[in-house]
Amino acid sequence: MSLAPPDPVVLDLPVTGPFAADDLLAFLGRRSVPGVEYVRGREYARALRIGSGEDAEVGTIHLRLPGPADPPAVHATIRFAAQFEAAVDRCRHLLDLDTDGAAVDRMLHADPSLRASVRQRPGLRVPGTTDPQETLVKAMLGQQVSVAGARTAATRLVAMADDRLPRPIDGLTHLFPEPARIAALGPMAFAGPRARAQAIVTAATALADGTVTLDPADPRSRSAVLALPGIGPWTADYVAMRVLGDHDVLLVDDLAIRRGAAALGLPAEAKDLAARGLEWRPFRSYAGMHLWAAAG
Repeated sequence: MSLAPPDPVVLDLPVTGPFAADDLLAFLGRRSVPGVEYVRGREYARALRIGSGEDAEVGTIHLRLPGPADPPAVHATIRFAAQFEAAVDRCRHLLDLDTDGAAVDRMLHADPSLRASVRQRPGLRVPGTTDPQETLVKAMLGQQVSVAGARTAATRLVAMADDRLPRPIDGLTHLFPEPARIAALGPMAFAGPRARAQAIVTAATALADGTVTLDPADPRSRSAVLALPGIGPWTADYVAMRVLGDHDVLLVDDLAIRRGAAALGLPAEAKDLAARGLEWRPFRSYAGMHLWAAAG
C-alpha cells in the first residue's frame, strides 16, 4: 500500500450546464470533519484512501469550484498516482459534474412551486461522495441528530481512530477510519443510544468483510443497506442518493425537507409530499435539494 501522497497533478474538470457551486460548498462545509476535509472560500479539500490491500493508496484532493464569472470547470489538484483515474472519478461523483444541470432545471422549472428556487439556484446539484463507506457511517451518526451533532460525532470518531497521514498537507492530517478500524473500536466508542452504536459497529463489520458493498452498478446495494439493523428508509434513501447516484429519491420523512416544502407552499405531510413528488420524476433528488435550500 502506498502511504506517501505523490506530487500533485493539476487539471480542470469540465462542468455540464449551470452549476450552483455556492450551495454545494455550503453543503460540504457544514458536514466537513476537521483534519480530514475542509471548505475554505471556493475550495474543498480532503485526505482520502482509495483501494484496498496492496492496491490501496493514500492521497489528497483539492477542488476549486468556479465563481459566477469563472469558466465552467472545477480546478483540481490531485495527489494520487496508481489510483489517479479513480480519484478523478470520485471528484466528479462528489460534485455531480456529469449531470446536465440545464435539463434538470428545465424539468423542475415547469412546477410553479419550484420555479423561484430554480431561478435563484440554477444548476443545483446532488452532492455525491468520495468515500461510500464513510458516507454510510456518517449517515448513521446523523440519525435523529442535527447536522452539527453528526459532525461532532464524526470528528470524535476520527480522533479516536487516529489514522494519520504520513505528513500533514495544507491542514489535512487524518484519514476517515476504515470500516475494520471502526468495528474494532466497538460500540463504546460512540456516544448516544447503545442500539445506534451497536448498529454502526455491525454496519462497519459488514462493510469490512464484504457482506455489504456500496456499488452504484449493483441494484441490490440499497436493499442490503436497508437490511442492516438500525437502518431505516431515510438512511437507505440518503445513501442511495449520495452514494449510489440515484437521482430520483425524495426524503419525505426528513424534517428539513418537509419544512422546505411548507415554505414553498407544498404539502408538508410525508404521504402527501410523496404523492406530489411524483410530478418531479426522474429528478426527485434535485427537487429535494431545492426543498432543503428552502428550509434554510
